Amino acid sequence: MMELQAVDGGGGTVFDTSGEYIDRWERRPQGWRIVRRDAVWSVFSGDPAIIAAGQIESDRIQ
Repeated sequence: MMELQAVDGGGGTVFDTSGEYIDRWERRPQGWRIVRRDAVWSVFSGDPAIIAAGQIESDRIQ
């Protein structure tokens, strides 16, 4: 799994992560379902402050 967060559609400051999901599955009457998902991040790069900046922009638009 990879995540990329960018402000203003890219081209500026970015925050990039890479990792994996570890899922726990259970069989239910409706079929197999994920009952727990843990994210294990292995790489971080860039400026994590843009995550908060993106949330502020999202709040402003709403």
